[in-house]
Amino acid sequence: MTAEMFTEKITSRDNPLVRQLRLLCDSRAERYEQKAFVTEGIKLCSEAAAAGIVKILLATETAVGKYSDEIAAIAAVCDRKIIVSESIAAKISDVKSPQGVFCLCDMLDNRNFADKINYIDPKGKYILLCSLQDPGNIGTIIRCCDAFGVTAVVLTRDCPDIYSPKLLRSTMGSLFHLPVIIGGERERVIQNFTDAGIKLYAAALSENSIPLGKVCFEKGSAVVIGNEGKGLPQTIIEMCDETVKIEMYGRAESLNAASAASILTYRLMEER
Repeated sequence: MTAEMFTEKITSRDNPLVRQLRLLCDSRAERYEQKAFVTEGIKLCSEAAAAGIVKILLATETAVGKYSDEIAAIAAVCDRKIIVSESIAAKISDVKSPQGVFCLCDMLDNRNFADKINYIDPKGKYILLCSLQDPGNIGTIIRCCDAFGVTAVVLTRDCPDIYSPKLLRSTMGSLFHLPVIIGGERERVIQNFTDAGIKLYAAALSENSIPLGKVCFEKGSAVVIGNEGKGLPQTIIEMCDETVKIEMYGRAESLNAASAASILTYRLMEER
């Protein structure tokens, strides 16, 4: 594909579409108001195109020359194709060295939990993230769940937005491969899973915690992972069926949330 095949060109940094994209990158409220978000980089844009959610493709002439085949595939499934200058790419971008490829996308329609339980498969296996703070951790956990075949990832409402640029990048496209559901308040989400007959395992250190190696996760199980610094609140732990811990034999006091989630997820999916 060549730049001449693009139907539009934007040269002004003050163009309304450029301002819209920058606002969507910066504002969670704006993303949910418009029900849209921005992907950046050839991999994320290609994954979004494969998911069928791309509305507008923007690319620099340099990017079109470098990623010709990939951009042609994205262009084939979107409504508008726009060439932008390097200066505009720098304004839209959230990274220091942009690849010069952006897509305006519709939000994924299966991400609204809306306090409905009918989505949940009673025989599925889930990771529930309660009150995490770091977008990079969440993105890494989503990649891990994608790799190991988790049924879905559920986030409580107070977690970072899955459509934020940093979180999107850290998923490396896995956001488009499995359901990642925005839940409600912590207690409500836990109760919804309990009502569906899902057995809940709180990842926490306590006197009653079962070593992970001794747990057999049957179908219809969910592991609940808490905040990076504070872990799970006692109220949530008490709502779960069991408490599990990762056995550690070295001198490190703890693992970060993403590392712990990777181990827990692998163990969760061993029994299928």
